[in-house]
Amino acid sequence: MKLAAHSTKPPTPTTMNEVNAIKWDPQGNFLASCSDDMTLKIWSMKQDSCVHDLQAHSKEIYTIKWSPTGPGTQNPNMNLILASASFDSTVRLWDVERGSCIHTLTKHTEPVYSVAFSPDVWTTCTQLQGHGGHFRGLLEFERR
Repeated sequence: MKLAAHSTKPPTPTTMNEVNAIKWDPQGNFLASCSDDMTLKIWSMKQDSCVHDLQAHSKEIYTIKWSPTGPGTQNPNMNLILASASFDSTVRLWDVERGSCIHTLTKHTEPVYSVAFSPDVWTTCTQLQGHGGHFRGLLEFERR
């Protein structure tokens, strides 16, 4: 697998976009990357191009986190979810199979710097800028 540049524009000193995080899914089948170009890309080991090029954030995406779901996890029958935390003060939850946003957490008023799932997947923690490493928000999303 070759990872292509995150942006479709040729890099210049003023348009170069930094990749902020790259993370494997729990089974090691997918690799996700997020960038200052406001995109989230999902790559598969089975093909050379990205599987999904997700674009919904209005500012840079700082980090991503895979849900502890799918085969080989405590939640083997649940779909794989990817969370993206952005400087636009939102966290988006993505259905990886469909490549679509299934929920947006919008209660933050500042950039979101980290996100974590609880082991049962139903609780998501987030960390905001300038809060000394402590999580600021504890958000639960509805069970389906």
